[in-house]
Amino acid sequence: MLAFNITTGAFELVSHYEKDADDYAVHKPRRPPYQCQAFKPRSLWVKETDSYVFWIHTHKGKPHYFVYRFGPTEDKIDIGETINDFIFSKTVYDAAHSAVDATALPPAPTAAPTVAAIQSDEADAASAPNAAAPAASTPAITEVAIPALPDSAAAMETATAVAGEESSVEDARQRASQLKKDLEYEKQLVAEKQAEVDALVLRHKKYQKRKQDEVRQLQSLSPEEFKRVCQEKEEAQATADASSTQLKTVQADLVATKEKLTTLQEGIAPSAMEESHRVSPANGYRELIAMVTDKFKAVIDDCQTRTHTRIFEFNDNGQMIRVTDRAASKALTMLLPGQPGVTPNATVDYIINGSSYSAKLVPGSTTDIEQQNTHTMVKRTVTTRVDAASSQSLMLESLFGDDCLIDFDTLTIKKMLGDYRFDGAQKIEMYAPLAEFGDVMAQISGLPYRYTTDGDAPSSKSAAHFVSHVDVATGKNFNTELLVKPFALHNWLRLAEARGVQHLRVVCHGAAQAGIDGIRRDFMGFDMTMAGKSGQAFGNGVYTGLSPHATTHYNTSAYPAGSYILALLLVQPEQGWQHRHRRVNNHFTSRLDTSAAAEYTPAENMVGQLYRTMKFMEPNHMDNAVVIHSPDYVLPIGIMRSFDAQTGWVKGDKDKA
Repeated sequence: MLAFNITTGAFELVSHYEKDADDYAVHKPRRPPYQCQAFKPRSLWVKETDSYVFWIHTHKGKPHYFVYRFGPTEDKIDIGETINDFIFSKTVYDAAHSAVDATALPPAPTAAPTVAAIQSDEADAASAPNAAAPAASTPAITEVAIPALPDSAAAMETATAVAGEESSVEDARQRASQLKKDLEYEKQLVAEKQAEVDALVLRHKKYQKRKQDEVRQLQSLSPEEFKRVCQEKEEAQATADASSTQLKTVQADLVATKEKLTTLQEGIAPSAMEESHRVSPANGYRELIAMVTDKFKAVIDDCQTRTHTRIFEFNDNGQMIRVTDRAASKALTMLLPGQPGVTPNATVDYIINGSSYSAKLVPGSTTDIEQQNTHTMVKRTVTTRVDAASSQSLMLESLFGDDCLIDFDTLTIKKMLGDYRFDGAQKIEMYAPLAEFGDVMAQISGLPYRYTTDGDAPSSKSAAHFVSHVDVATGKNFNTELLVKPFALHNWLRLAEARGVQHLRVVCHGAAQAGIDGIRRDFMGFDMTMAGKSGQAFGNGVYTGLSPHATTHYNTSAYPAGSYILALLLVQPEQGWQHRHRRVNNHFTSRLDTSAAAEYTPAENMVGQLYRTMKFMEPNHMDNAVVIHSPDYVLPIGIMRSFDAQTGWVKGDKDKA
């Protein structure tokens, strides 16, 4: 028979899946080693001797035959993923179909004889000439139509009407799992009932042939023999009547079973089915990215809320002096437009350091206040502004301190270990939400780097040509890569579970192009045999920054400034934080500045064994970097590629790119 090769786009001859069934090994839908529960339901016929897989795709009620030829070294799950990822195109299929000789196409299956046709044949046999005795009539069987199995695609479309009925993801997953088990059971019943019907039809065809042979022999029978045959005929008729009744009963059971099957299919809500298929490890990475993005956005909102306060200050011999007295600041605030009960020419009185003052808003101004000392009668102008400058300082303190410590409890870790599979090969995908987190990280770090754009073109005419990825949902340009490493994710989660880790942090790693390519390629990410290329002043380990600040010095790749490797670090309270790793007389030391680190660090002899924080370049009011001595505690997430206003998504001009 002919089948469409999804690799070559042409039809080719393969063994028939029914006539040559012995040539194939049949693999059930969504079963290993080729398929899993997340795949579309399809049976696979595998012919190992010729190294190909055959399957059937039903489109608008018609079967279409496909084949995929695999290489000798291809992994079976990779073969299944290739088949699952193939998108059927009716246009391409028909074009290839019309290109082959019509005689090469497999013949249409011969329709099975209906029960009505069987009765018609029996009637013809009964009308055979027999002058000596009436012709033996074949017992009649009432025609019963066997309805077709419900269209699964239509059932799924109907199921969209009940999406969102589950109260929680866990309930949805459990219900979907149970419904799918019931669905498989009912399908098995349907197959058994259909087999019973087919057996009865075949049995009746054999009976019909036997009786027709007997009718042809009646002419040569004697009266005694004819009487005996008539008696046997009556007994056979009774048997046929009983078989017809049994056939009707089986058919009724089959109809009821199929109705129940349809009900079960309609009961599986799309949301529940979608949740039951969340097994790809890429979804685990997406969950982690959403977790850290939400945390950082909350920290930014909190810092901006805390720092948007009203500041009052006055000029004293060319130097702006801030009013620090809270009672005075509160009184001055009452003069500003928009305050409850404020009226034109309103005045307020207050005392600062024993001196009494009276103040009122300067006519025509909304920010200048005239303040007068009621004893000396000296007047000065007090100005007001919203203090937003300190918000960035608070953000950095949050980033380097405890506010950006992300909760990662045992329940979340166990759930991730149970939800995702970790047996596939590592993959790289362009992921817009990760690029959006890059923008959030730049904001909290106070850096000008951008990781998403509105399609901006580089200003330099000599900028190298580059085709950017575009997020379909937002229209934003981005080129950040998500590194999906199933084995690394599994080991990282198992380590967190075994050692009772409850928190994690975001870290950034700058590297040369060879380092970035190596991390992208390695199945674990960080290869310690490559460590030390840029120095190991604080000992062996992975050197990272708590923000992109520290990475800029080490980014010698082809990517613009601000590009780095994003990773997540498991942290434990007993290891301490803000260790103040320092340098004495131009020599680095492992001693701790206990007075500076007291707020973050417990007993000195318990800390800094797995990782240790340190100051590096700017900003240096707190430790802004960390050397990770135990690399299994860090998981690479993605390659953050920034956009340069002059050169675009690459570093330098086209002559250097």
